Amino acid sequence: MVNKKKKKKKGFKMYTDKLNDFFNVVDQLIELNKQNRNTTAKKYLDEISYLKQYCTIIVDIGRNVGKTTYIRSRAKENDLIIVSSMFSIIGTKSHQEILYNQTSFRNNGYETIYIDEPKRCFAELNFDEFLQRIVNSKLEQTIICLGTWN
Repeated sequence: MVNKKKKKKKGFKMYTDKLNDFFNVVDQLIELNKQNRNTTAKKYLDEISYLKQYCTIIVDIGRNVGKTTYIRSRAKENDLIIVSSMFSIIGTKSHQEILYNQTSFRNNGYETIYIDEPKRCFAELNFDEFLQRIVNSKLEQTIICLGTWN
């Protein structure tokens, strides 16, 4: 018998390498943001302004690079995930709150809010109005926007 090795798909490995690179970059951006937050500014800014200016990370790197996959892999229990389509939530854990309809969600005090394609998500709801509903001064909140904003 001839022992044939299965050929690994080269394209798949390249994709997973790029996906891992993307994940690492976003993780580093989040960590950098947390390390460099201006806590002094928190005394002088209202909660919404501070959240927008110091606690929001926006990454728009183009289509099909793994933004939704990143959210699915990184979101933890009690994080809020905001998506523009139900297709985006396939494979997410059931204990995460997923906001598909922006008008109905409970605010449980989210430390991390993931927004997949913010332009689509906030087509009907003003971002500032949304922030007013989720801001919690007792928490160190982080908003991660992945995708097109404008």
